[in-house]
Amino acid sequence: MLESNATDDLLHNSFAQSFMLGSREELLKDPEFLAHLKKFNVTVDSARRKFAEEQSNAYIILDKTKNSVNKQIKENIYPIWKWVEAMKNKDNAIKLQKIGNEYLSYLDGDPDFYSQRKARYGLMISGMMNKSDQLKPLAVKLQDLIYDNLSQYISTHSTQNELSREEKMDRAWYRYMFAAINFISAGNTVNKADQIKSLKLASEFSPDAIDNTVKSAYFYDMFFLFDKEKYSFEEDY
Repeated sequence: MLESNATDDLLHNSFAQSFMLGSREELLKDPEFLAHLKKFNVTVDSARRKFAEEQSNAYIILDKTKNSVNKQIKENIYPIWKWVEAMKNKDNAIKLQKIGNEYLSYLDGDPDFYSQRKARYGLMISGMMNKSDQLKPLAVKLQDLIYDNLSQYISTHSTQNELSREEKMDRAWYRYMFAAINFISAGNTVNKADQIKSLKLASEFSPDAIDNTVKSAYFYDMFFLFDKEKYSFEEDY
């Protein structure tokens, strides 16, 4: 059986990418990636078909694993399933509300938002709900729960240099996610004072020297949340 961290990485930093066709379309416009395709005589159309095939296979795997009798597998796949379900129903307020409430209950049941990257998927689901006036209150409730969890972790854990690699990974992820949620919050409010406060926190908790030694801790979250490289929020403040 895979170790917990290995399972998390495999599912949430690899498998989950299969459902990000939007980001892959952007990749197909990237000059460096296009040059890479040309080097190996791969056309854009064939690359697009390959991405679509990978996503189709991923849906098959997701459908099988979300109902697995193996408790560990079922628990690990749950946040991906809810995120994918939310994307499918992003224009259906009734179904999206149900998904949002289910995810809220899910987070309420476990304070560890790092395992299964719970906070990441929660922010993406919240972002979809926030586009609907009807669902904004639920989106705020979900985002506030995540915010409080990240904030509590940061306030109760050491920031010293003498940390193991695993501790550095945890620290870097929580700090990046806290910076990210503040950056997102700034974009969701029209109150200038609140915007400045959120952007200030996003800047302060941007990856520091310690975090930059373990960039892999938050590398994938960066692309899931922003569809691009965003290693820092300092320039936004």
